[in-house]
Amino acid sequence: MEIKRPQPQIHPVLLCGENDHGLWPLSRELFPKEFLPLLAGRSLLQEAAERVSASGPVAAPIIACNEEHRFMAAEQLRRAGVSPAVILLEPVWRGAAVTAAAAALMVAGDDPDGLLLLVPVAGAQSIGPAFADALATAHQQAAEGKLVSIGDPAGGCWLFRAARYLEELARHAPETLAAARQALDGRTAGGGFLQMGAAPASAPALSVAAAIDGKTDHAAAVPCEIDWSGTGSWSTLWNAGGKDEDGNVRVGDVVTSGTRNCYIQSDGHLAAVVGLEDAVVVVTDDAVLVARKDQEETAKALLRTLKDQGRSEVLNHRKVHRPWGTFQSLHMGKRFQVKCLTVEPGCRLSLQRHHHRAEHWVVVQGTALVTCGTEVRLVSENESVYIPIGTNHRLENPGKVPLSIIEVQSGSYLGEDDIVRIEDVYGRVECA
Repeated sequence: MEIKRPQPQIHPVLLCGENDHGLWPLSRELFPKEFLPLLAGRSLLQEAAERVSASGPVAAPIIACNEEHRFMAAEQLRRAGVSPAVILLEPVWRGAAVTAAAAALMVAGDDPDGLLLLVPVAGAQSIGPAFADALATAHQQAAEGKLVSIGDPAGGCWLFRAARYLEELARHAPETLAAARQALDGRTAGGGFLQMGAAPASAPALSVAAAIDGKTDHAAAVPCEIDWSGTGSWSTLWNAGGKDEDGNVRVGDVVTSGTRNCYIQSDGHLAAVVGLEDAVVVVTDDAVLVARKDQEETAKALLRTLKDQGRSEVLNHRKVHRPWGTFQSLHMGKRFQVKCLTVEPGCRLSLQRHHHRAEHWVVVQGTALVTCGTEVRLVSENESVYIPIGTNHRLENPGKVPLSIIEVQSGSYLGEDDIVRIEDVYGRVECA
């Protein structure tokens, strides 16, 4: 009697390390599209984690992201009710092949028969019943030693035995494997994160397809009728969105007249659009993009120009996410700046001081626990506190509702790098 062996465990690896800036100004370097709720109430990362889990019995996912996005990823997964196996942090994106190799080295060490399922987070919206059926077919082939692409090899998912992938890299892309080993050798762990060391700059930035497809004798493919174009451009969002009678996709506070086949999104302000056709109009609180839908590559080139000019709009929105909550710049003048800080329940900022600025805090919602020098006291709604230049201070939210603070900074220099951090529960060393 033949004894049927159990299928090897699938370990999903959700890839959100690459940022192609295809959705600027909504997507920014420090808030890329993988963390945006583009077509649903959840972000693409949350969608990927939920949909992959619903596709069959899988292990806790490995999340691969840029180290600058670590707290955002952790918070979004927490809100989605997902407990990752680890959040793998990359100082510099070296391509999916290196990331997959690092994950394969980790999985193969703990589960020699384990399978890796690579999922580009930007394509998560395409995962559905068709993907679940394809995954079931791919599971058997991968268990037999095949490196299986699901859908388009250049833009879809891969499923393979971790150990087999490492063997194929050793034969066909040894520089990629060496780069992954070097990155893992320099790793540090803490706070639920695994910080990889730097891969050598000479390591080629390859996709998995470029590293092995057409070279290995163990490749296989499972057709899957899903669109892996993902959400990389405004045109794909227009194609996927619900349209009005004139073919326009309107998101937010938008009014149109004589406008056809446009994608229009406003992130707060009223957007009134007249007489445009086949265009993209995106309004944020600090930038506006107007472009023809067929000129998106030119728009990307313009973005590179803005980056070369050192424009802050390329990096961040006015609302900046931190592990404790958010802050938003409301107004800036000569020697002063006004911000709104939101501190989530139970969270605290670092104990810090500033060399060049003083701060005035006004509590508008909740109760703050404020450290100012040697004094620690509660500050209630409609009360305020003054933080002199050079004074050690900390802001905490001991309550159960978000704490909202209006912060007025005054001084000769108001940059975010004027922070001397004395103690921080999040293990940060940079300004934040």
